[in-house]
Parts: sequence; structure tokens; C-alpha cells
Amino acid sequence: MRRSSVVLVSALPLLAALSVAHPADANGVKGKLLLYEARPSPEAGPPVRVTAYADSRLFLLTTFRGKYKVVRIRIDNTRNPKAIPLSRTADSIEIIGVDRATSAEIRVTGILDLAGKDPLLWDSLDAAARDILAYPASVPAREEESVFVFIPDNALAVLPAEFRYSIEGLPGGAIRLREPPAVAH
Repeated sequence: MRRSSVVLVSALPLLAALSVAHPADANGVKGKLLLYEARPSPEAGPPVRVTAYADSRLFLLTTFRGKYKVVRIRIDNTRNPKAIPLSRTADSIEIIGVDRATSAEIRVTGILDLAGKDPLLWDSLDAAARDILAYPASVPAREEESVFVFIPDNALAVLPAEFRYSIEGLPGGAIRLREPPAVAH
């Protein structure tokens, strides 16, 4: 009992310092999670919600095997009585960023099928990793599915402004995933 009291008393100054050291970090500035969202047009059929998240700091700092940035896209098909077919060869994704210095648009083609684009890296993964990262054949009816997008590491040095995801199995053109507009309070 006495030892735990000493540890607690010793830790109090550290805990107090941490709580005031970076007050701005508490509002989401540090590692803010960015939400990119799209709801395909009504012509695309029953409601489908497509989302992606990117950590504002980690996206720029981390890579997969030193070669790719990875973004997970979630396709929510839970309100649809039909499966959405996906195609490794016909589906595509483009990531759009904006150069801060020049305001020029940067367009990068993302990789949906890592096995087809980088077989050496793919073959170096264990079976469990390949199962998780493989581009799925469909999004089952009333289910959701994750799709992993691989972005060549040196191709995008800014946060994405938008993802344009074309799914051949969904009519209505490319799905544009963007951050929702800020809501005035």
C-alpha cells in the first residue's frame, strides 16, 4: 500500500505536466483523423456509403515495407439487398492532392491489386496478410467490406484532398471521397 502511494505521488508532477504541456493537442490538432466520405448518386442503386480515414500526421510519416502509403476504404453495403461486384482489373482509384507551394493539383494512381502490381512484395507476405490485403471479389449484400489502397510512397507528399474510386459494378461514375464540409455552429 505504501509503495503504490509513493509511485502515485511521484507520478503526479509528470501527469500534471503532460496535461498542460500541449493543450492544443486535445482538440485534435495532433494526429487528427480525417474522414473522407461519399454516398454514390441515387442512379447507382440502393444506398451505399463509402468512407476512408487518414491520420493527418501518420499518413505522411508511415509506409508499408518502405514502398507504399496505405489507406483503408470501407464500403458499407448493409442497406443493399444485392452484392456489389468488384474487379481487380476494371476498378481503379485516383488520389488527388494539392501542392502547398504551387497550388498545383497532384494526381496519383492508387493500387487496388497489390498482387498484380508488385508480386515480389506480395509473395513476401504471409497468407494471413494476403487474405486481409487482397482486393475482394465483391461486397456481399447487407455487409461491408474493406479495400486497401496502396499509394507509391514517393508519389504523394501531401494529404489527399480527394479519392476518386471507380467501381465497374456500380453505375453512376466515379465515387468521390472527400472530407465533409465544415458545419457552422
